[in-house]
Amino acid sequence: MCGRYALDVTGTDLAAVFGAVPGTAEAWSPSWNVTPSSLVPVIRRQASEIRVDLLRWGLVPAWSGDPGVGARMINARSETIRTRPSFRDSFRDARCLVPIRGFYEWTGGARRRRPMAVRAVDGGLLALAGVWARSVMDDGTMLETFSIVTSDAGPTLARIHHRMPVILRDDDADRWLDARHPADGGPSAEELESMLASADDRELRVHPVSTRVNAPGHDDPGLLEECPHDDVGTEPGLFDGNDDEEPDAGIS
Repeated sequence: MCGRYALDVTGTDLAAVFGAVPGTAEAWSPSWNVTPSSLVPVIRRQASEIRVDLLRWGLVPAWSGDPGVGARMINARSETIRTRPSFRDSFRDARCLVPIRGFYEWTGGARRRRPMAVRAVDGGLLALAGVWARSVMDDGTMLETFSIVTSDAGPTLARIHHRMPVILRDDDADRWLDARHPADGGPSAEELESMLASADDRELRVHPVSTRVNAPGHDDPGLLEECPHDDVGTEPGLFDGNDDEEPDAGIS
């Protein structure tokens, strides 16, 4: 987790909600089935501005020139993000918020995995903790990518999955974006880790959705609507989510 989500607002609307400059996300159109490797909006601080920019989901570390690395870096574990070579520089210097309306998780036995949607109780947008990186690929092109930070699931979500994205609210979200050095008033590594450790799911609700979400080609508002599983069939292209990021597999 998190391996699929919905963001049903425009880039311009996101900028208004977060008090940011639209940036490269100005042309973003709503999607109810965002998949890894997609270009999606993130909120980040660039110089003196807070911007909404399009980055590719799946972090490629700044020192890697291989875009394929991002396929196994869509999530970063909160417990190891400070020390893992793939994420530690981004955790220190390049943090972002990933806005979503809700995310999907799958539950049930291996023969019949069933999709569930997780949303805020009040239906509002959620701001997930993220980290990003800017890399120069082997062919000389520049690529900006990001990962979503995950933690142990709280009691609301533990029944469907043992991990959840870290949701930041209010002051924590502002501090997460603060790029200043700790000596200049920015957050320390310990403060940042405490934000990740204190994340909870008390203000989230879970409900079943259609198995249509299993196929990445489906993308419409109906995917987020509650749909009892007894009333839906089995769709091809089942996506089981990403439990969390894989080991570095030789990357250091």
